[in-house]
Amino acid sequence: MRTDDPRILVIRLSSMGDIILTTPALAALKAHYPRAQLDFVVKERYAELLQGNPHIHRLFLLSQTDGLLSLGRRLRRQGYQIVLDLHANLRSRILSAILSSPKKLRYGKLALRRRAMVRGRHRSAESPHVVDLYLKCLQPLGIDEPRGRPGLYLSDDDREFREKFYGQHRLGDSGPLVGFHPGARWPGKRWPADMFCSLGRLLKKRQGTGVLVFGGPGEEDLAGQVAEGIQPSTPVAANLSLRQLMALISGCALFVTNDSGPMHMATALGVPVVAIFGPTQPMLGFWPLGDEDVVLTAGLPCSPCSLHGERKCPRGSWECLQRVKVEDVLGAALGILDKRQKVIEQN
Repeated sequence: MRTDDPRILVIRLSSMGDIILTTPALAALKAHYPRAQLDFVVKERYAELLQGNPHIHRLFLLSQTDGLLSLGRRLRRQGYQIVLDLHANLRSRILSAILSSPKKLRYGKLALRRRAMVRGRHRSAESPHVVDLYLKCLQPLGIDEPRGRPGLYLSDDDREFREKFYGQHRLGDSGPLVGFHPGARWPGKRWPADMFCSLGRLLKKRQGTGVLVFGGPGEEDLAGQVAEGIQPSTPVAANLSLRQLMALISGCALFVTNDSGPMHMATALGVPVVAIFGPTQPMLGFWPLGDEDVVLTAGLPCSPCSLHGERKCPRGSWECLQRVKVEDVLGAALGILDKRQKVIEQN
């Protein structure tokens, strides 16, 4: 096989946002090696994120029934010339070690630097965005691409699901549709539900928007509470597959969200976001990358206090979230909606 026509394996097993953020690196790889066979290893429950990606030849899935060593043996038979470990955890290191590839590259996640920031040191600094770190991993291959925007790809079936759901709930008939995502993996990253309710009522009153409230696994009650607090007829989108979630977000004019995987999903679908950060903070390197995206944070001196929002608030109050006011989020949302409306009128 020619050196300009290699077999390449990318490893990123989880989670939603991290996988989405690998897509600029995939595009850069295919631009540099247009005839390469580019395969990707991912946990089975996240595979839907990468379906339809034109840069990927084949997905290999790590499932609960197929052990790590068994998968490693299957991958070894593929004869990859280049292995890119974009996860850099124990499992990805084991997979990489099993393979006999002549060139193995691993991304530097700057874990020690981020931990120092969480512990209160170097908070004046800012970690590079994780997309930049993924791209930096490609430099030994002669690839030096500028940061690109993440990308996800819908199918005709996805669009058909969206139109059917929107039609059933009469969404988008009378004004722009705004998606709300009040959940997050860790409760400490969630902007208060009553503030989401107030925001939804104000958007309906001032802008005539429709609101669709999203809820991930285990967030059904939270999503229902927010929807009821806005208006009893506000629809809820919960218990969705990843493809269904992508489809419904893609039709929104705006997505208001906590720091979460769906935040990156919206950006990758070209939907502007207003993102609310509390204990994690954008400086850790995971801010949304859309041109219109707005990040709101109280910027307290105690933030960031954890890498992923998993720790309890050291002050016991989550003041970092409480201080992001409804009026601030409303102003950011209206600014985006007004700008998009002007573009529509000009066209």
